[in-house]
Amino acid sequence: MRIKSLLRQWRTLVGLLLVSSIWAAASAAPNPPPLLCVDDDADLECVETPETSQPPPAPQPPPSTGGDYDLSDALAGVPFTVNTPVLPNISEEVTVTPSTIAANKVNGRRLILQPGNYGNQSFGTQDQEIVIQPGVEIGTLSIDRTARRLHFRATPVRSGRIRTITTGGSNNNGITDLFFEGLYVNDNGSPSANNFHGARIAIINSHIIASEYAVGGFHGVTDFILANSHAHTDSNGGGNESNMRSHSPVRYVVVDSRLQKSGLSKKHTLRIHAGPPGDRPADDIYIARNQLDGSRVAIRGTGTCGAENGQPDACETAGLGTVWFDNNVIYQPGFNNASLYTGSPAHDTDRPQMMYVRNNSLYT
Repeated sequence: MRIKSLLRQWRTLVGLLLVSSIWAAASAAPNPPPLLCVDDDADLECVETPETSQPPPAPQPPPSTGGDYDLSDALAGVPFTVNTPVLPNISEEVTVTPSTIAANKVNGRRLILQPGNYGNQSFGTQDQEIVIQPGVEIGTLSIDRTARRLHFRATPVRSGRIRTITTGGSNNNGITDLFFEGLYVNDNGSPSANNFHGARIAIINSHIIASEYAVGGFHGVTDFILANSHAHTDSNGGGNESNMRSHSPVRYVVVDSRLQKSGLSKKHTLRIHAGPPGDRPADDIYIARNQLDGSRVAIRGTGTCGAENGQPDACETAGLGTVWFDNNVIYQPGFNNASLYTGSPAHDTDRPQMMYVRNNSLYT
C-alpha cells in the first residue's frame, strides 16, 4: 500500500512539473514577428521581419538647420552619377529693397534683400544669387523657363519666408541649374503647392510647409536632390494632396530628410510615377536615410493616365527603371492598407524593373 501511495504522489508531482513547463514555455514564447507588406491590390505579399523587444522610438525632430551639410553629403552612397546645379557666375553685389529689386534682376548680380514685403517675385535671369535675410517676406516665387544658374539662399539658415515656389510647367521646360539652400517656405494654411521642374535642381537644409504639395513636379525633372530638409504637407489647411509627388523623374535623390503628411487627407507621404503625360520614363530613384511620417509611400507606374481615372490601360507604357529604398524609418498610422505600394496588375503594367528595399524600419 505504501508503494502504491508513493507511486501516486510521484505521478502527481511529474504531472505538475509537466504543466508548469508547458505554461512557462508558452509564456516565454515570443509574439509573431510583425509583417512588412508590399501591396499590389490583387496579391498582398508580406515578409516576416525580426521582432524587437524595444518600443518604437519617438519621431525625430526636423533635420538640423544646416551646419556643414552640403551637396557632397547628399550624394554619399548614391549608386549612380547625379549632375548637381552649376553655381552662378557672380560679378557684382547689390543690396535691394522691395522698391528696387525689379531694376536689379540683372545677369551676374548678387542681390542682398533687406527686410520688407516683396510680394510675388519672378526670375528669368541667368547667373544670379538671391540672399534672404530675417524679415524678408516673398509671396509666390516664380522661375521662368529662361532661367539658368540661380541660387536662392537664406542667412541665417531658414530665415525670412517664401509662401510658394513654382518653376512653371512644361514637358520641355528649359529651366536648369536651380539651387535652393536653407530656405523657409510656408503657405500659412492657404492651400498652395510648390512645383519644381527642369534639370539640375537641388534643395538642401530647408523647411517647406504647404497645404497641398510641399514638393511637387508633374512635368518631369532630371538630376533632382532634396537633402537635409523637412517637407511637410498639412491637409488641415484645406488641401487634399500628397506631401511629395513627382512624375517621370530621372536621377532623383531624396536623402537625410523628414517627409511628413498630416491632416485628414490619406494621400501619400511620397509618391513617384512614370508618366504621364506621354511615354516619359522614370529611372534611377534613390530614397535613403529619411524619416517618413503619416501615410504610405507609392512608387509605381502611371497615375492620372491609368484605369483608376477611367482611362485605358493602353496608355501605360512609360516604364519605371531602378529604385533604391534604403535605411528609411516609416511611421504609418495604419489607415492605408500598405506602407510601400508598387502598383497593381489591374492598371500598372510598368512597375519597377528593379527595386532594392533594404534596412528599413516600419512602425504602425
